[in-house]
Amino acid sequence: MQTPDGTIPVVSQSSLVKAVADGALMLDRAGGTLSVVLQRHATGFPNEMVTVGAVIEWRDRTDARPQPEQPATPEVQVDGALTDALAAAERVEAELEEPPPGDGTVEVDERNVPAPLRG
Repeated sequence: MQTPDGTIPVVSQSSLVKAVADGALMLDRAGGTLSVVLQRHATGFPNEMVTVGAVIEWRDRTDARPQPEQPATPEVQVDGALTDALAAAERVEAELEEPPPGDGTVEVDERNVPAPLRG
């Protein structure tokens, strides 16, 4: 990049995004951790900096000791409003599963149904 202070070698945005995406793929496949550290340099323009270096590091664990991967159980925090909404949804679901009163037959007024569609 050409600046008032001279030429600065920069890391292209596409290269940075590709490297971070590759790290994200490793996280998805094997878990672990991903660290991204950028080195930035002033351009000589007010409030403008560019990335001149990047270190993207994937590790199988934060302590990086060889051991089999342990399955993680996500911990879900549920607030009171969500609990109330879930309970209401369960009540509605239960009501929908109850059979209608009577023998289960429903009377249909066929006066507004076209003749070819009547049963």
